[in-house]
Amino acid sequence: MLLKKPILEEQKIEIPKNGKWIAIDPNHKNFFVGVDYKGESIEFEKLKLIKYWDNVIDELKSKRDKCEKHYRKRKTKQGMRYTVHSPRWNRLNEAVTKAYQKRREQIKTALYTIAHWLYREYDLILIGDYVPTNETAKYQTMKRSMLNQEEIGQFRRILKWVAEKEECYFMEVNEKNTTKECCICGDMEPKEPEVREFTCKKCGTKLKRDINSAVNIGKKAGYCLEIERYKEKWSTFTYKGSIKYGRTVKVM
Repeated sequence: MLLKKPILEEQKIEIPKNGKWIAIDPNHKNFFVGVDYKGESIEFEKLKLIKYWDNVIDELKSKRDKCEKHYRKRKTKQGMRYTVHSPRWNRLNEAVTKAYQKRREQIKTALYTIAHWLYREYDLILIGDYVPTNETAKYQTMKRSMLNQEEIGQFRRILKWVAEKEECYFMEVNEKNTTKECCICGDMEPKEPEVREFTCKKCGTKLKRDINSAVNIGKKAGYCLEIERYKEKWSTFTYKGSIKYGRTVKVM
């Protein structure tokens, strides 16, 4: 008689409503924007090391591609002919591989540092499920910027891992219509990617696009703010955060 695989009941985690929380909207213009339980907002700039390593790798690739690729012809014992790269091409190719490794490790360190800082400040992190793709990039100039944000997926996984380690809470939220909807009155209006701030046609409130999305992400998860109390803050960012090479986060 074959043994049946046991059916495990899904354990539901009770997330406290009175804890410190922040709703995060990841996007392609910056790394992410968050609005917390006090109505304060933070814009976390793009990781500067992404651009730094992209420039380093592009330069190495450019030098490598100028080398003579098929340097010498060789023959195997069986008489099969093949070509080998030049010594300089091999050196530069090895340098490119090492640059990719350093880029990956430094980005991972930076993401862990940001995650730990967030969980020192908050008990719960709500983050949108934004996934950048080629189809999302309306303009050719946006493609690299958006695809560089592939770190967002890694960042979500790291946030979840750190939440379990620190005994905090993590929730991924469906971002559908969070950009279109006005967080003040609920009016729906599509917005082009280059529109970073807008004035709602219905209620006349001036809002930052990313702050509006972050507030809506919080509302979707059931964490609503007193709109009339905080809406005056949402036309600008309360403060900015940045980090590079895994150093301590500096908030200004």
